[in-house]
Amino acid sequence: MTGVILYGPFELAPYSKTYMELLDEAGEKYDLIGWRREEEPQYTGENVFMYEGESGKRFSSPIEKIKPALGFRKFILRLIRQKKYDRLIVLTTQTALILADVLLTKYKNKYIFDYRDKSYEYIKPYGALVNALVLHSAETVISSEWFKQSLTPKKDYILAHNMQLNRLEFKKHNLVRKAENEKIVLGYIGALRSFDYHKALMDSFKNDSRFEFLTYGCGDDSEKLREYAKPFSNIFVHGAYREADKYKIVDTFDMMCYNYPSSFVNDGAVANKYYDALIMKKPMFVNEKTMLGKFIVAKNLGVGVTDADSVADTVYNWYKTFDTEKFVRTCDFYLDKYAAENELFRKKIKEVLEKAGRT
Repeated sequence: MTGVILYGPFELAPYSKTYMELLDEAGEKYDLIGWRREEEPQYTGENVFMYEGESGKRFSSPIEKIKPALGFRKFILRLIRQKKYDRLIVLTTQTALILADVLLTKYKNKYIFDYRDKSYEYIKPYGALVNALVLHSAETVISSEWFKQSLTPKKDYILAHNMQLNRLEFKKHNLVRKAENEKIVLGYIGALRSFDYHKALMDSFKNDSRFEFLTYGCGDDSEKLREYAKPFSNIFVHGAYREADKYKIVDTFDMMCYNYPSSFVNDGAVANKYYDALIMKKPMFVNEKTMLGKFIVAKNLGVGVTDADSVADTVYNWYKTFDTEKFVRTCDFYLDKYAAENELFRKKIKEVLEKAGRT
């Protein structure tokens, strides 16, 4: 039996569905162990165990997050003792770190480590622990080729994109540019990052008659952001959304915001919304200082913005002149590439599960 463990809700980690599908295909029984937050539950049943303890705020200090994390760890360890799992699938670095002692001893070479985000790998003790977790895993899966730059070269990694293959059924095949007198609808969808970050985005487009700016997502500052947006005629904060409605929402956008701040954490990461933009044929405006931002600009999948005073003009001028047919062809080229790489990931993980089932 396998324990699938996530430091958070499975509803906000669509890539976890792939592991569930592979376990089902292998005929392997499994439990889902996660942390219930404010999302609408989609996963229920006798094999679903969700911690209900209060979580730390998204941008609270590491010290303030320790106590909630220890509560979740205690919850997981109790289940591991009771269920005596044969193997674990550990989703995200946070999950692996709070279970590091168990993974490096009792479950050494008996866990799959799905590495999704960078955090403090530049600090030597932290980086050494992450690399130890990588080296002693049965397999380590990464969601971005760029993550290899922060991890040990002594491991063969499996690449798995944050793109669910069944989402390709929503794929658009063309793009119709807005007419000259129509507003360009810009959209942000996903977890709200911080008040200051979203305020800066809103300030770039507020009361500009050429645009509407829509924000969808839950977060600690959602109500504060909604209040801030009220005076502006073209800025709208809609709050939480259902995953099932995501592509309906994205379809209302003309361009998507992928303008993440430049940082060690963000640089190299590839968020779900990048793949959503390719599927729905939505160009992006991005921070060109990040690795993915550079890639998006180089491939003409979007426009880079840096100067806060000219963001709106930069986005508007690019949107009015980009080659829509070339954009669609480029989206489809990379979607095909990512789909093939995800099929290879599925094949490799299935082999690991089947091999484990024979031992």
